[in-house]
Amino acid sequence: MKEFGISQAALSSLETEEEKQHYIVTMMKKKLDEDYEKWKKEVEKTEKDIQKHEHINELKKMKFEKERADVYKWLRLKTKYDLMHYSLLNFLICQIPFFKEKAEARANGGVEPCNLLFLV
Repeated sequence: MKEFGISQAALSSLETEEEKQHYIVTMMKKKLDEDYEKWKKEVEKTEKDIQKHEHINELKKMKFEKERADVYKWLRLKTKYDLMHYSLLNFLICQIPFFKEKAEARANGGVEPCNLLFLV
């Protein structure tokens, strides 16, 4: 009975059985409402913490993806469209071995390999 905040003195001071039952039900309902509100606040706090951590993780993920996409930080390519920027950047990176072969062929006085750089 103490768990629900029911006082023995208050209960024994009531005269009829109905009053006692009403008092017990009222006190139990009050305690359950308090416990429910406390639980609800804890859940809301936990949800806010989860949302905060998810937001932080999303920012970290975006930063990681941006850094991963910018593997060759020394290569700067200016274009106003992000999708085109990454496509061109990747294409240029794939062409590096061909440029290297061409430069080596020039240095050795040999025949240059065919130019495989096509921009569409």
